[in-house]
Amino acid sequence: MQQFHDTDSSRAFWDAMASSFSKDSTLPDIQHDRTMKLIMENQMIGPDRKILDIGCGTGRHAFALAQEGATVTGIDFSSKMLAAAESKRKGMTDVSFSLLDWSQIDLDHEGWNHCFDLVLANMTPAVSSDETLLKMCQASKNWCLIAKPTRRINSVLDPLLEISETQRDRTALDESFVHMFDLLWASGYCPNITYEKQIWHSCEPIIKAIRMYTDRIASKKELSKDQQDHIVDYLQSIAVNGQVEEETHVTVATLYWQVIDEKGRRL
Repeated sequence: MQQFHDTDSSRAFWDAMASSFSKDSTLPDIQHDRTMKLIMENQMIGPDRKILDIGCGTGRHAFALAQEGATVTGIDFSSKMLAAAESKRKGMTDVSFSLLDWSQIDLDHEGWNHCFDLVLANMTPAVSSDETLLKMCQASKNWCLIAKPTRRINSVLDPLLEISETQRDRTALDESFVHMFDLLWASGYCPNITYEKQIWHSCEPIIKAIRMYTDRIASKKELSKDQQDHIVDYLQSIAVNGQVEEETHVTVATLYWQVIDEKGRRL
């Protein structure tokens, strides 16, 4: 499940996305958010329960879960995402944020072995290897949940991937999701699966779009100067009034599982 990954380019991409993400001030709820619905329906949280939110971004789920009485630790490797999250804290004491890279965290050092009632990885690339997936199980003392975009078709990114001769995210993400299920099953867990079709829309100024798409692709593959120039040329050719619009069709797939059996014993 491990692929080429340039951490610096990936961090630059998510830093650039922070301003767009922070515009959404609404908190997810069970009526409109599949992750919150699954968490509440399966009674994964409650008063005095502890949650680890991996790749928490601007903190929307962290704040929503804290409002349900949980104590939430949010981590992300993007300083700008966390700055946006901190700006929205508004005195909430049950949420804390730390600038940490999940792939580099030592659970023993953090004191996080079997520490959390729920370990959440919602729409984040932070869990992208066998080690980072199994580390979720190691940090949990009950539930884990991971949601990933699959079967993704991007109106702008897909042509850019072809231009740069980079494997399409759709293939990589689909294969990664299947592998996650197989690994969890082989490790003795019984993951549940749900799916939800979504359509995403985005619109960015051409200068920001060039930087974002280049960083996004460079996080997956080292780009030559010609490939970078082709990316710029393509984005400039499709820009309308200085803006690049993208429509993404995606199936969000969610795995959720317990790390204990019906008698409370670790699997």
